[in-house]
Amino acid sequence: MCIRDRLYSQHDAINKNLFKGKKAGEITAPGWLQKSVGNSFGFGRRLLKFVQDDKGKTTVSLTEVPSDPQMCQIARDFDSLVARGAFDKLCLAKAQENAGSKTDSLEWKFLHALVENNKEVLLNALGYNPQS
Repeated sequence: MCIRDRLYSQHDAINKNLFKGKKAGEITAPGWLQKSVGNSFGFGRRLLKFVQDDKGKTTVSLTEVPSDPQMCQIARDFDSLVARGAFDKLCLAKAQENAGSKTDSLEWKFLHALVENNKEVLLNALGYNPQS
């Protein structure tokens, strides 16, 4: 018997033991593959969470996620800017707003250069001078 035949016979023996006496619809995933924790968002800012302990007992909790009205307004403003195609103006405004922090200002200027899709603006944002 060659190695390939031995491997196939071992594989067949394992499969016969795993699925012994089970029909096609009754086969379940092994324990190590089953989820022990998870969550899902639903309508109305609800979060469903389940956790399974070591004994196999599952605890399900349903919580409501609070919303911040100010954050919702910022998200609506951002969506309207993106819908109008004015993301470049947002980047410039944020760069000026964060002028006190050099790194934040540079990040917003770099995002503006990426949005502009202009090679010279991008090179300037990276600190290269195209005329040199």
